[in-house]
Amino acid sequence: MKLLIALSFYATGSYQSLVGQSAFHNVSQATVSRAVGQVTKALNDPTIYHKYVRFPLEQQDRNDIKAKFYHKFKIPGVLGCIDGTHVAILRPHVHEERYFNRKGYHSLNVMIVCDSDLQIMCVDASIPGAAHDSSVWQSNPLSQHLISLAGSGGDGSFLLGDSGYPLRKWMMTPILNTTEGTPQQYYYDLHVTARNTVERCIGVLKARFRFKKI
Repeated sequence: MKLLIALSFYATGSYQSLVGQSAFHNVSQATVSRAVGQVTKALNDPTIYHKYVRFPLEQQDRNDIKAKFYHKFKIPGVLGCIDGTHVAILRPHVHEERYFNRKGYHSLNVMIVCDSDLQIMCVDASIPGAAHDSSVWQSNPLSQHLISLAGSGGDGSFLLGDSGYPLRKWMMTPILNTTEGTPQQYYYDLHVTARNTVERCIGVLKARFRFKKI
């Protein structure tokens, strides 16, 4: 029952609509809140989290992911696409200014990295909303992992990020203000099309799980 309550809340984003459903007509809002908290804590247990959210550490796994990206988008070396998305939170009592984002509300700036099949390989939901996407990335252990991988010779792997991220060997960003018909414009078009993968991933995630404030 707890799992059903939590999944229903994740899908609707509302305690009130959940309590009003016939299947939960005898369930109080306090019970719903407790169930959601317990299930959420269980899902965030490292043994469960790392079973489903895993960045490829083995060479063969990276090669498989890059091959899929190349098959779909014709860009060699792409290991994943990265972007940030804001998840609204209730106004915090401590360090409120750190959570007030540029869009005018309190949030967490959640970093997501996905593969070409929209499978999430890395997520970081620990950074306050006032932080820039590039700051979230640089504070995440994955950043250091890719730096180390490139420093040890690497395998030509990189992520695709928008212009808010720094251009590095392991992070390819778009070339802005290109001229039509040039190689730069060709690269830009390929980059935008491929990087749209993570935007679709975030769109699917938010459509499926509609809770907006935590």
